[in-house]
Amino acid sequence: MSTDRILLEFFTPEFVPQYLQTMQPEAIERILGQPIELMAV
Repeated sequence: MSTDRILLEFFTPEFVPQYLQTMQPEAIERILGQPIELMAV
């Protein structure tokens, strides 16, 4: 069973700064309320 995954995301140029700010590990941990584990790709 393969665990490979691909995620494509498309945004308007106006949305990019907000997305980049939100998708930082520290912000995701605040949203989830728990630490996340980063994996090397």
